Amino acid sequence: MLADRSPDVGPVLGSPGRHLDAPQLLDLVDAWSSLVRARVAAAGAWRPSSRAHHPTSEGTELVRRPVAVPVTADLDSIVAILAVIDSGHPLVPDSRRELVIGTADAIVVTPAELRAAEPSDAARGGDGVGGNSAPPRPEVAPDDPAVIVFTSGSTGKPKAVVHSHAFWLNQITEARLAFALTPSDRVAQVLPVSYGAGLDVLFMALLNGAALSYYDPRQLGLRGMIEWLTIERATTLHCTPALLRSLLADLPPAGSVPGSLRRDLALSGFRLVTTCGEQAFGSDVESLRRHIGPDTVFMNWSGSSETGHLAFFRIGPGDQVPNGPLPTGVPAANKLVQIRRADGSTADDGEPGLLEVESRYLFSGYLADPELTASKLAAGPDGYRVFSMGDRAQLTDGVLQLLGRSDAAVKIRGYLVEPSEVEAALRSVDGVADAAVLVVSTPRTERGGAGYAPPDMRLAAYVSLDPSRPTLSTAGLRGALRDRLPDWMQPQTITLVAELPRNERGKIDRAALPAPAVRAGAELESPRGATERQLAALWARLVGIPAVGREQTLVELGADSLIVEQMLTTAEELFGVDLLTSDLTEHASVAAFARLVEDRVRGRSPVSVTGLSLLRPSAQDADPRDPTVFCLAGAGGHGSLFAHLAGLLDATGAVYAIQARGLEGGGRPELSVAAMVRRILALITETAPYGPLALVGHSLGGLLATEAGTRLRAQGREVILVAALDSVLPAKAVPAAARPGRAPRGLTNPGPARTPTPAKRPPGLWRSRAQVARVALGHRYPIGVHKQVHYELAARISKGYRPVRFDGPGIVVTIQENTDQPQWWDQILPDRRTMTLPCDHLGVLKPPYVQQTAALINTVLTTTRTPSPQ
Repeated sequence: MLADRSPDVGPVLGSPGRHLDAPQLLDLVDAWSSLVRARVAAAGAWRPSSRAHHPTSEGTELVRRPVAVPVTADLDSIVAILAVIDSGHPLVPDSRRELVIGTADAIVVTPAELRAAEPSDAARGGDGVGGNSAPPRPEVAPDDPAVIVFTSGSTGKPKAVVHSHAFWLNQITEARLAFALTPSDRVAQVLPVSYGAGLDVLFMALLNGAALSYYDPRQLGLRGMIEWLTIERATTLHCTPALLRSLLADLPPAGSVPGSLRRDLALSGFRLVTTCGEQAFGSDVESLRRHIGPDTVFMNWSGSSETGHLAFFRIGPGDQVPNGPLPTGVPAANKLVQIRRADGSTADDGEPGLLEVESRYLFSGYLADPELTASKLAAGPDGYRVFSMGDRAQLTDGVLQLLGRSDAAVKIRGYLVEPSEVEAALRSVDGVADAAVLVVSTPRTERGGAGYAPPDMRLAAYVSLDPSRPTLSTAGLRGALRDRLPDWMQPQTITLVAELPRNERGKIDRAALPAPAVRAGAELESPRGATERQLAALWARLVGIPAVGREQTLVELGADSLIVEQMLTTAEELFGVDLLTSDLTEHASVAAFARLVEDRVRGRSPVSVTGLSLLRPSAQDADPRDPTVFCLAGAGGHGSLFAHLAGLLDATGAVYAIQARGLEGGGRPELSVAAMVRRILALITETAPYGPLALVGHSLGGLLATEAGTRLRAQGREVILVAALDSVLPAKAVPAAARPGRAPRGLTNPGPARTPTPAKRPPGLWRSRAQVARVALGHRYPIGVHKQVHYELAARISKGYRPVRFDGPGIVVTIQENTDQPQWWDQILPDRRTMTLPCDHLGVLKPPYVQQTAALINTVLTTTRTPSPQ
């Protein structure tokens, strides 16, 4: 079909910066095929096995030496792959060279070698290379090996799977039927061609006569991919669910981008978007529909290295999108699926069982492993073969649904639990991008002796968050799961990660997930005394776990600020005392907080009104060069927001937090930025009268930190760092060219102007002004309202503030929604390091993003630390 394609219809193969029409591609494949045959011949003798390469009981052996092609992000890799197939030698499209050579005894031929060896047109002989130096093309039978792929190894050691030419011709046919591919299509290939699904897209496009546009986002970047999609005008897009989510998260809203290069419309021209490789969800389709055209079809397809295509699930423009995990779909055209009970009988419609696949077009076998081949692949009637996939599944009204690996289910508290069901529940929570759930076993002995007992089985969940949504806490996730899952399916630990680790194929690399951090129930020390027991029960209820140990903290348990406020309010009512967030930061564990409550009940330990709290004491063996760190909260923010950060800082002395006066514990708030800075300086000087200092401010606190740092340096103090965490600069700090209604005055590349504040008064403005006035006079509202009014008061105070320049080492951390231009900080923190995080305003101080914030601070502190005396 490619041979019949006219050059006039445009390139048949393209990648960023390079395109080939059909005659150019075919000529190049022909030339490189000759080079491959010559390269194999020059490599010397190779003794193929005398055994047949068909699977049955003897495994798969090869009759021709395989050729491995390490894959890069350019078109030469694709041409090399096609050339190897044309040469008649089995292709090994994999970058894992040691595994390829060791298992398949393959010759490695790089695209660069072929390009360098390619002769000129004048020197090219009858077989494409310097005359007839290359052996002729061998006769190839349908059952001859065409490709050797390696499984991902997600369920064990990677296996070498042999595919025949007939296998791939069937793949091409099934794809044409499922995706309605025609020569008028241009297929956007963003899956790595070194793996099965990517190779599938390559072959199904070109061998159905369609054009192919190739882009590798792993090497060329996601942002470049959006621009590339905008330019290429492809008709179909094929990617993994994870890549689709990343793409959608980085895509501007429709209508938001002016000009000719409409990145916001990058997906609007596709007639078909497909995903494969992992479970897709209804939420993925709903997110996609906000960016595609009215006639675009979505399809999720599944398969395996052994079966090729397994099933396709289609969602048309007018179809209702299922909630939760999408069904696996309708079996592929030339595949018959059977669901078997444990006794081998056929399961009823909708009944779960073990999945078998029957077809004439399955893999040939595992390379040189007859025992494994015989255990998985059996002969069936009429030339069919039967493959036992090892998955649990059900078939309902002709639609297949995979239910997870048959060896993944585990009994917890007597119930059989599928980790995939827990993953699906987590992914359904608003604000969750992806999730993985592992089964963790802990050895145990019989109580009172050393006898054997079955291991304790627990679920450990790992969650990456959607950066476009408010940052969730683990306690918030537990609350959402309580509405979705029974008690025995609740994960014992939930770990937030910036992103789930993935292998080179884009699948979750479960072996690379960190060990669960929270202690198991058997390791917890039980509460002592009535106060500890009451507090432990309260904390457990609020964070959604069965029990809390006396040395555990709310930070460790993943509580957010709302849960902290709920806990303090309930505890105040329970014990009849006043309690502050600073009390919790300084007495973080159940046992320590219980002691504080008991002291306060007895009239000891009065409530502090300074706004200063100790987040972490200095270590006994602290180096005198380690700076004392002061964390300055933003408007309406509690000092306890820095608790996670304090626990992650290295090479520091004590870590303190300072919040606004009057936010808790009584007292009138300051009515000017100057007054705020004076109080901060007084608290720092009184608390740490000597030694180096580091100031870390969040929001308005970042601006206070720059001025406090400058004033402290003027007093002779050593300030080795000022860090501003998502601080928004007031208007007077913004260059004139970036202010609305002002003409540029020589500013180079000022960036977009700020959006003017609407002139219309927002609802409740006068009520808000009255509340602000009352708070300024010392009035206290309920905690939530009080925080908001404090925020509005500080916003009014800082509106006309001009930040002070700090000439020492600095850090500026922003979020993606912060529209301040980086150069605007040049006159405030000129000597700075910067970082942008994909989270919300408070997310810079919360897991999983606070780890990155702390890492940058630690790096700068290490380089700015006072040298040791000689």
